[in-house]
Order: sequence, then structure tokens, then C-alpha cells
Amino acid sequence: MKHILAYILLPLVLSCLNTVMSGQTFSKTYNFNEGIDTGFKVFKHNDNYFVQFWGENKDYSDPSVIHVTQYMGVLRTDLEGNLITSKIYDSLICYKTMWLNGDKLLMAGNKSTKPDFEKKIYLLTTDYDGEIQDEKKLEFNSGNHRVSDSGRDQNQNYYLTDRVIYYGDNNKKKLYFNDTILLHKWDSTLNYKNTIMAPFLQPITYGVKTAVHNDNYFVSSIMYFDTIKGSGSSTRTAVVAYDSTGQLLWQYNPLKNRITGGTNVVTATAGFKDSSTAVLMSYDYLGNTWQQVIKFNNKGEKLWEYDDKPEHPFYYYTYFSIFKTKDDGGILLGENEFLNFDPVPDKASAIITKLDKNGNLQWRRYIWEDTIVVIRCGFVSGMELDNGNLIITGTLVDSAGFAQFDTRVWLLLLDSVGCYNPGCVKFDSITATQNIVLVGKDMLKLSPNPAHDYVRVSWNNTPTPAERLLVYDLKGRTVAEKTVHDRSGSIELSVTDLPAGTYLVKIQGNKWESPPEKMVRQK
Repeated sequence: MKHILAYILLPLVLSCLNTVMSGQTFSKTYNFNEGIDTGFKVFKHNDNYFVQFWGENKDYSDPSVIHVTQYMGVLRTDLEGNLITSKIYDSLICYKTMWLNGDKLLMAGNKSTKPDFEKKIYLLTTDYDGEIQDEKKLEFNSGNHRVSDSGRDQNQNYYLTDRVIYYGDNNKKKLYFNDTILLHKWDSTLNYKNTIMAPFLQPITYGVKTAVHNDNYFVSSIMYFDTIKGSGSSTRTAVVAYDSTGQLLWQYNPLKNRITGGTNVVTATAGFKDSSTAVLMSYDYLGNTWQQVIKFNNKGEKLWEYDDKPEHPFYYYTYFSIFKTKDDGGILLGENEFLNFDPVPDKASAIITKLDKNGNLQWRRYIWEDTIVVIRCGFVSGMELDNGNLIITGTLVDSAGFAQFDTRVWLLLLDSVGCYNPGCVKFDSITATQNIVLVGKDMLKLSPNPAHDYVRVSWNNTPTPAERLLVYDLKGRTVAEKTVHDRSGSIELSVTDLPAGTYLVKIQGNKWESPPEKMVRQK
């Protein structure tokens, strides 16, 4: 966790058959800037994948002041991971808080610009292309509010977990700040209902992850400081359940989850239909990792426990998230710092692990990009598709630019047993050269648009000479293609053979492609 924090700190409705069959995997990366880019949440709807990502730019032009700009965005792809649309929301800070409401997207977060920073929470409704249709906000008079997780119950109410920090006297003899957990609630039509206050366990609570099971109670996995003495601290984790009024129903806090000093702790939750909860707790203590998954019933009784530790002394992996599967098992996602031995010495890898419904290990895969020098890569969020395949998002650092946090959003489709290559064993590499989608780059201009007989496509400022111009429909099928060779230029394209409708136009070069531009063909 300590490394991924350096460069990061899509319910599901299906109306058509999944056309991507088992074994037809893909790996795509998307580049938004020369700073931090990380895929935080992914889901499938109809013929699209939606990825919520988080980004950060740092301006080092003034050595005395490092200016940081944070943003959140959403990209939409076809079933092969080809970019259709993308949208960036400047200054919005948002972590895994995207839902699907009918054919609209919902997103929530704070704004990193003053005076809004941590004083308002924004709830955005957008269309499929990410264009904002509505904006609601909660305003607060006190405390610094930090959105940390989201959920939706069986009655389609929406919940947003808010960790509130109240700063106090900066006297060394007194506690400087303490925390409260709030759970904000909206109904299915996005009318604000109420805010539930859950008592903090100790003076400092952080890392709250929530699984909402029904209208009466929710479960959170929480990390908190048990004691604070000088510069040292003692950290505990807990699993707590609250009813709809914020009253504590039960709490699980084993003594062995107490870790003193030098620790980073990750927690995540996955709620099951029977109101049981699987909780992931991942610890880093002085360079040693320990992963634990515990499943509880709705009374707080432990059903099973899975303890995981590295298989090799030089492994160093950390799980970041857990999600449930249709067979009531769980998938764990994370990163491995370096494998450090054959068959892949000095390679960073993402890690994916499957547990069955009883908490038994079924398989574990280490997946890395073998065509580039991978410095870091990791899986952050995923879901199981109807055919059992797994769609995963995370982050990929592909060069020594790690020192400047030069990362990409990574989107992969794996088969039902976590393989990129069919029949893989524990170690699985991605060897196909992938195009980098240069999202947010103003490369293409189309005129006239809408077009009748022809459209002139102009481009400029490409990384290397453009090689191909492609036109494809909204299902990702290529309908026209031309060869080009120029870093800046234009070409006239006849569209008389295309049926009336909306199309996407892009150009490709060596290992890159432009964001697509919409073109409307009129009769």
C-alpha cells in the first residue's frame, strides 16, 4: 500500500449478451497527463465498459512551491477496450464513488479548490458521455469532509461514507484532531434523505470502507489509532455494523490486528446477498506484509478466516480491494512490488487471487507487461461478467518516470480463472504491443460536422507521424480506413457510402492513438 499511495492519494444492469467470450482477453492503457493516472472503479453496462479514474498533476516550475492539481474522470470503451468517450472533471476528488442509475452515471466527491475544499460534497449526474446533467451538493459549517466509499442498498437508496476531521488545539498536551463517520443517504430519485452519524471508535479514525446490505444496517471496516504517544502510534483495525440510526449493532476487533509503528493498513468490504460480509485487511509492518480476509454473518459471527502471506521471501505484495463473485467466492486485487527471481526477475506485477465461498484459495496469478520496463503495476478494482470473465482496472507505470509519477490507467479483460493468456500458470505476461490512448489531447478537427458527402480530418502535434485514419461505429466496428503519414496534416474522407448516424474518427501512430472525435453523417 505504501507505494501505490505515492501515485494514487465502474450494481450492474445488462440488456444484451456479453459478446466477449472466454479467452478473448485484452489489455489497454490510457494516458491523460504526465503525472499520476489510476483506474479506481470499473463496471459493464450494455456494450460498454465504464472506468472511473483519479489523476494528479504536479508543477515543479517553482522549486519553493509544488503546485498540485487533482481531478477525477470517466472513460467509456467498447467491449474490446477501445475508447469511445472520456471526460475529466477538474479539481473533483473522488475515490470509487461511481454508480449506474438507469442509463445515467452518478459520481460524488470533494473539490480540491478553495474555498470548497472539504467543505462541500458534490453529487453529479451525467449522461453516457460524461456530460453533467445535474449537480447537487451538501454544505457543511464545520469539519473537513473526505469522501471515502459508496454503496447502494436493496431499495436502491444511495449511500456515501464521509470521514469528518475536526481540528483542535495545536497544544502538544492535547489531541490535535479527532474524527467522526457520517453516512449520507439519497433515495432512488436522488432526493436527499438524511445523514447518519456513527461514533468514532478512538480519537483518530481513517480508511473507512462500507458495505451496505439493506435499509437497516451497514458494515464498515475501519482503521484507527488506539493510542498516540509523541511521534509513535498504535494502530488497530475493526469491523463494525450500524443500524439506520447509526447505533452500533456489533463490533469485531481482534487483538492481533493491533500493529505498532511503521504500518500502512488497507481495508475493503464486499457485501453478499445473505447479508454476510467479507472484509479484507492488508498490513504492512516494517517491510513485511500480511493479508487477512474474514467473512461475518449479519450477527457479527465469524464464518471463516483466510490468512495470506508471501510465498517467497522476496515477494512483497499488498491487496487493495475485494469483490464478490457469482458463486459466493471473492476476488482479491493488488500489486506485487518485484518478483526478483526467475521466470521474471526484476519485474513488478499486479496480483489477482480467487477464494471460494468457504475461504479456500483456488488460484493466484501474477500479471505483468512484458513489452516495456514495468516499474510498478497494480489492480485496484474489478467485477465478474456474466460469462465469468473478469474486467479489471488499476495503474501501470511503464518507465523510469516513476520518480515523476508518470503512470497510466490500465484496463484488462481476463478469463474466468484470471489468465490473460489461455491456460496460464501462476506467472502470466502480457506480450502484445498495446496502443496508448492519449486522452484529453486536442489532436483532431472535423469539418464540416455534421457531414453529408465528405469530411475533412485535420490533426496536429502527434507524438510521432500518424499512420492510419480509422472510422468506426458506436459498437466498435471499423467502417472506413485510410493510410496517412504526417505529424500535422489533413485528409478529405468520403462518407457517401455510410448510412446516416453517428461515427467515431481517430488516428493511430506507432504505439499510440488519438482520442476519438464524434462525426455525424447526414443524408
